[in-house]
Amino acid sequence: MRAAGGATVVSAPAPLPRAAEVAGDHLDAGAPFVTVATPVLDDAGRQLGTVFFDAPMAVRLDVSRTWKTGDVYLVRRDGVFASVPRFSVAFARAGVVEPGSGSVAFRVPVRDPGVKLGAAQVAPGAPERWPLTR
Repeated sequence: MRAAGGATVVSAPAPLPRAAEVAGDHLDAGAPFVTVATPVLDDAGRQLGTVFFDAPMAVRLDVSRTWKTGDVYLVRRDGVFASVPRFSVAFARAGVVEPGSGSVAFRVPVRDPGVKLGAAQVAPGAPERWPLTR
């Protein structure tokens, strides 16, 4: 394990397996989180142990304002959202996810429906047939 060798390691984002309360905030099951492992060193730099913790990704990803909307999202290599997009409600209105079914993170691929979902337009065909957004 790299953390035992002195390196801090952060896992790939994953869905929270069950609802939790973290620092007074409620997190729904399925919310994105990462596991962090980091070495604990003494004053001489010798490793005393390793600390592991799960960190919810309930943070704003608006560190960049290079696009028209300023939106930034985490997307896994397979094209699935690993963060919650601001337009989650539009997904429910368009039938991409069931209303009230929880987070879209880890459930919705980043696909191009070919229409503006926020304008209450109905997307053609089944979402799984839409091409992945490039």
